[in-house]
Amino acid sequence: LLRRLDSLKTRRNFELGESALASLNGIRAYFHHCSDLTQGLIPRLADLQTEQASSRKKHDAQQIPWESREKGLTNSISEVGIAAANA
Repeated sequence: LLRRLDSLKTRRNFELGESALASLNGIRAYFHHCSDLTQGLIPRLADLQTEQASSRKKHDAQQIPWESREKGLTNSISEVGIAAANA
């Protein structure tokens, strides 16, 4: 009877160990899959970042002429205001 209880205890320990290993392998496989997915996204994210930077540069370059026009109009309006005040 004692040998049978010892055998059951040993089998229980093996089953617990195997269950723990199976769970850990499942978790490792899940995170490995997630890692593969994110590795696949890295080139696309880099392309998006480059595209975003070039779009921002293009937008900033388009704003320079408008800003100079705005300054010119503001100066003209202030000159007209000064001329009207002096008249």
